[in-house]
Amino acid sequence: MPNRKKNIFFAGGAIVMNFWRDFNIKALFCGPFFYFWQGMVRRGAFLLTLACLCWLGAVLQWQSGNSAIAAIMLSLPFLFCALRANADYAAYLAQNNNYNPDAPTQYYSVSLFRLIFCSIVSGGFYDIYWSYRQWNAVKHDQHARISPFLRCLSNLFFIYPLFNRIYRSAAQLRYLPRFPSGLAAMSYILINLAQEPKNYDSLSSGEAVILAGILAASALSLIPAQKAINFNNARLNGALKFAPVRWHEVVITLIGLLLMISYFWANQFLYN
Repeated sequence: MPNRKKNIFFAGGAIVMNFWRDFNIKALFCGPFFYFWQGMVRRGAFLLTLACLCWLGAVLQWQSGNSAIAAIMLSLPFLFCALRANADYAAYLAQNNNYNPDAPTQYYSVSLFRLIFCSIVSGGFYDIYWSYRQWNAVKHDQHARISPFLRCLSNLFFIYPLFNRIYRSAAQLRYLPRFPSGLAAMSYILINLAQEPKNYDSLSSGEAVILAGILAASALSLIPAQKAINFNNARLNGALKFAPVRWHEVVITLIGLLLMISYFWANQFLYN
């Protein structure tokens, strides 16, 4: 009888250990967004769609007074992702056997002045181009099956995994950052979320100064990642070489500048 209890105890412990091994804590908190950060865009989009349906049902149940059912429907997508994330990521790596997240990556290297100047002058529009070039480097050097174009369009959504990849690549070459990748990425996200669109007829001179300050802060928040990139490329090449200025970079900067000028011109002359 004692041996039977001991066997039951060990069997239960094995089940718990297997469950914990397959349980992903990050996916529990991030839900379907964890899939996007790991490059599983299609699977993440599918789970995000299902999650939105569950969250919509949770809102309806909450309004109906069924708070317990609403809580279950709200947490169900996160729990499902936590249970499936490790297995789905293993299957993703098996399908992309050429993918190597630790491969040496030549990121898009520019001077800090060039980055800040283009970002501010373009009204932050240059950040999208900068993000595209970095994700394009990831796609080609790490053989990742990703879409740099779609990721740069959702810049705020993918800026954290981008910073994380940049820092991880530089860390392999003994880079010691002053700011962690998570702090740098969250700073960029929060600063840009603070830059809410304003109505033309309500933008005062003081608010314009605040928006300009937020724009400058957004550009400065890219510096930690660019420093890591420049260190990474300098170690890989033996010397730091900046990417040449190309016509499409100039065009994107000018488009952003024209949009920003049009915004303030409309506010100054059409609505005042």
